[in-house]
Amino acid sequence: MRRIAEELPSSLLLSGWNKVVESLAHQGSSAQCHPNDLPAEIWDRWIWYTDPQEAPVADCMLNQCQLIGLLICRYRAAKFDARPGQVPFSSVQLRIVDREICKMSLRELRDTLSNATLQWAREVQSKENIKIAMEFLDMCFHRFGEFCWASWPVSDDASECNPIADDVSNIEFVESNQTQQITFACMRNFLNTFLVLYRLLSWQAQSQSNTTDGIIPEGMSEDDVSHGDVIMEEVTIEKHHVQASLDSFYKLGMFYDLMPAGRLNYMHNFSGLYNCVSQPTYFHNPNYERKVQISLQDIRGGKHDVHTLPALMQMYPEIILLYEDDDIQGRMKISRNNLMMKPTSPFMWAWMMTAAKRIYLIRWNSEDGTHLVFYNSKDPNIISLLQRYYLPWHVKHSQVHQQQHQMSTSISSAVLNQTSRQNQIMTYFKMYFAKKN
Repeated sequence: MRRIAEELPSSLLLSGWNKVVESLAHQGSSAQCHPNDLPAEIWDRWIWYTDPQEAPVADCMLNQCQLIGLLICRYRAAKFDARPGQVPFSSVQLRIVDREICKMSLRELRDTLSNATLQWAREVQSKENIKIAMEFLDMCFHRFGEFCWASWPVSDDASECNPIADDVSNIEFVESNQTQQITFACMRNFLNTFLVLYRLLSWQAQSQSNTTDGIIPEGMSEDDVSHGDVIMEEVTIEKHHVQASLDSFYKLGMFYDLMPAGRLNYMHNFSGLYNCVSQPTYFHNPNYERKVQISLQDIRGGKHDVHTLPALMQMYPEIILLYEDDDIQGRMKISRNNLMMKPTSPFMWAWMMTAAKRIYLIRWNSEDGTHLVFYNSKDPNIISLLQRYYLPWHVKHSQVHQQQHQMSTSISSAVLNQTSRQNQIMTYFKMYFAKKN
């Protein structure tokens, strides 16, 4: 860890923080407060400000995102005592190992975490389950940090370990000390999965309702809102929207049916070979059958979010599409810089596609890099999420429309007056020629 951390730019300070973590290990978990504890910002940097898809290089087999995650899990293992307890979920399908997490072997931990990703969309739904899932994930994260600290006795999962030897490609056990270390590939898979699951829990816990109650747009009063001046325009999906979005629908449907972190782990396990989401989909499920688009009436209903989203993307191309494993900050900045017209608002919008069977609407602030998450948990109608998107823009649209209406009224009055004057002149000439004849 020290060697690969020191190879990064000094601005990241990973090398210095890694030395702090190693100093904590010598003090033991009894050290309650250390003057150089890891800053809280490093957690946000890992979750939101790194690129999980960044490919590793030959000199550093972990990317920046994975290095920071490795640093945090080793810090937790050194700083805090392991929390005793089994898998906190009550579902029998999630309790595949009858052993406390803090005592699990590497194989048991890997199988438990992999099984959790398969059951994630169904089991982690309510607010109560979010707390249980966070507890479960923290316990697994702590246990993995213990495995990443030093060499261990011969593991029950030889495929995920390298023996302590000069030639790390040799998978035979070393008879002298009978110890092994976790491979970089194993670290990548674990850290990628932890990152995505922590993201999913954060979005689900912090997501706000799509209702616009209590929100007063800038430049308007409570009376304006109460009298219905802020009204969502009708969203009418037509047949040509559906036909034009079929390719996007097939791709989104495949990602929708993956387990969390399924695509990200495939990208790193087969580095340089990823081209389309169909690859990890059929890799994990060779018998997969892609979704069939539903009727236009059901699409307009918005109850089936993955069926409706591709058509909405055709209607609102300014709302970009993000995935759970994307570099959120990087994608948002690139999209903002690619806009032909400089936006007057610091906010940008994006659909967030997750493999946990949820689609969020995200508002990103380009000034401070923060983002708000919106999700309709009561009524899964993806079209209703556009109320949040319309709210700040419909005000401006209404003001422009009012100005245009006033201008149109003035022009119409002028034209009407001019027409009336012309009619008066024509009537005068008709009367004049009639008298003359």
